[in-house]
Amino acid sequence: MKTNLIHLAEACDVEGVIKELGALTPDERAAQADALTARRATLEDEWIWRPEDERAAQLAAELGCRTTPRPLPTGS
Repeated sequence: MKTNLIHLAEACDVEGVIKELGALTPDERAAQADALTARRATLEDEWIWRPEDERAAQLAAELGCRTTPRPLPTGS
């Protein structure tokens, strides 16, 4: 059974988030994206006061769950 990325973010486990992202398929990562976004929205007022490792783990999880990368800007 795969780990829920939210639990790793709550545990301030940046390394665990990175390892778990590598073990998940793109569909499994995408399935957790909305929950991660919702979690951060509930923390909006206290986000700045959360431990730095928790914020880093949360953001790493959110970024890792993006399944459609934004295109790079083209040079002129």
